[in-house]
Amino acid sequence: MPRCKDDNILLLHNGEHSMEFILIYWNGNGLAKYIIKEKLIDFSVDWDQETIYGVTDDEKVVSYQNFLKEL
Repeated sequence: MPRCKDDNILLLHNGEHSMEFILIYWNGNGLAKYIIKEKLIDFSVDWDQETIYGVTDDEKVVSYQNFLKEL
């Protein structure tokens, strides 16, 4: 399920060899990609703190800080 704010959409995509977050504009044009090593089953975004919180398939909570700067 995507997470949205203003003119951006953040998607979690299960790629062939890794999981990745994909940030796109509302019009569908890609903005950035962020590859992660954990296998997430759900995530939430704190846009103001630029932090993504995720839950792995073994119920571990992980966070990715300053993701907009890294993307």
